[in-house]
Amino acid sequence: MIKLKGLGVSPGIAAGHPMVYTPMPIAYTKESRVSVKDEIARLNKAVENSIAEIKSLYTKAKAKLGHVEAGLFEAQIMMLQDEDFITKIEEEIVTNRINGEWAIANVRDYYVSVFESLDHEYLKERAQDIKDIAGRLIKHMQKREENASANKRMRSIVVARELTPSDTAYLNSEMVLGLLIEAGGCTSLTSTLARTMGIPTVVGIPRLMESIQWNEYIAFDGESGEVYINPTQDVLRKMMSIKKKAMAQCRIVKEQERIHGTTRDGRKIPVLANAASLNDIKTALENGAEGIGLFQTEYMFLGRYQCPTEQEQFDILKSAALHLGERPLTVRTLDIGSDKRVNYLDLHKEENAYLGRRAIRHCLERRELFKTQLRAILRASASGAVRIMFPMICTLQELREAKQLLEECKKELDTEGIPCNKDISVGMTIETPAAALMSDIFARECDFFSIDADNLLQYTLAVDRFNPSVQYLYSLFQPSFLRLVQKVVDNAHQSNIKVCICGEAAQEKRLLPVLIGMGVDEFSVNIPWIRTTREEIWETDYEDVQKWIPELFSIATDMDVEQFLEFSQDKLPTASNEGY
Repeated sequence: MIKLKGLGVSPGIAAGHPMVYTPMPIAYTKESRVSVKDEIARLNKAVENSIAEIKSLYTKAKAKLGHVEAGLFEAQIMMLQDEDFITKIEEEIVTNRINGEWAIANVRDYYVSVFESLDHEYLKERAQDIKDIAGRLIKHMQKREENASANKRMRSIVVARELTPSDTAYLNSEMVLGLLIEAGGCTSLTSTLARTMGIPTVVGIPRLMESIQWNEYIAFDGESGEVYINPTQDVLRKMMSIKKKAMAQCRIVKEQERIHGTTRDGRKIPVLANAASLNDIKTALENGAEGIGLFQTEYMFLGRYQCPTEQEQFDILKSAALHLGERPLTVRTLDIGSDKRVNYLDLHKEENAYLGRRAIRHCLERRELFKTQLRAILRASASGAVRIMFPMICTLQELREAKQLLEECKKELDTEGIPCNKDISVGMTIETPAAALMSDIFARECDFFSIDADNLLQYTLAVDRFNPSVQYLYSLFQPSFLRLVQKVVDNAHQSNIKVCICGEAAQEKRLLPVLIGMGVDEFSVNIPWIRTTREEIWETDYEDVQKWIPELFSIATDMDVEQFLEFSQDKLPTASNEGY
């Protein structure tokens, strides 16, 4: 038996034989065999055919999956209708005298490198969408048929190195027992579609393709991400037991969804979602989100040749606010630095981008850029419960300067007769030790805090969370990190403002009861974790947990992670510890 571990993105137990999905290879030369004019004509025809095909796919997806998931393909149509995107391909053909396929591949590689360089999970996953669009264009340049090999076998588990959203939508869900994908993350469109189709799915599995043979038997858990090749009978029995329990809990979960985020003893703790697009918001609401705790505005600036206008930003934010109604939309202002490839923003390469001119530092230097975004957010605030949040605030002067610019924008809009919410809630992220230690002062000038747990942890411990050689230090159970979180919560509550926590800490099931006991008011999680987070909140008794938090802090300095987990688990007699 071989055990692999990936990221579970669509729950359910699956067992069966694999069917390896391999897209048909596409070969093409660099040199064009026709004139530039004819090459561009070929490209335009491929664009036309691709749009027609995606519209057909949209119609089928809408009937099978619903309007929200089908809307994911509308974004692809918009990309193909985007003049900048097509013009860039045409410029490649004209400037370099190359064929259309090669030009498409060059532009694809540019956009993919932009998105894959980002440290935001959602934005990194957009690289897969670009590959999907480019692959479709190249296919139509060569007049090739769609590869539907995954539907030609008996019921089986589809195994692939990568699976595009189009590949997934074409799958016959009645013939697919589950999906195992070597690449990918939880926010990819492929993962979203798999969840909607009810197909158990695990992605991001290292060495998957080299580990599986076609005649082997596979069993996996789409929630835990555990994959077993040629499992023993004991493992199979265990997984079937999990499946039965999950089915038995289904009715209970549906009842709990009506309660939203509430602990056993009645403390209301809203579960919000992290989002970066309108499609994210729609999906989040369908999964029971009670609002958006983090709307990442960076995506509006990426994959472009110039800054989005005030009107463009306003249109997106207004639509988001209208979708949410009375639910909060927490808009984080531009959080970008030299680690992002956005040439038009003049982000000069820095030796350490995480300690450089980024986020609020960049915005306060580029005031017109910043005010354009602030005006768009203020205008959108007239359409819903919009909140504004400033990232990477380290000093009181930065916060006050940002708030002063916000006031200037309010006066400008008032003079122009443009409506906005003049009492819009203003908050900040707590992501550095400096902000945490000054949180008592900041709390007097903010309406809410949002703890960016990932950044706060790496800045507190001076650990690059992407560096494997120091990963042993990057633990959410570090006493120094938890003490800072507790300090922020206490200082916020003394000023009668609430604290939301986002990042991995909000999704760590083993830490959730501790954070609840510490007094965290809201959680903002990635979409796949909305329901499980609500279930964990429901399983926690706030008053019971609150009693032993002081004891935990008094002895935590001498604990390693395993001892910490053992202590907290022993202190949760009313919670279901299965799966911890």
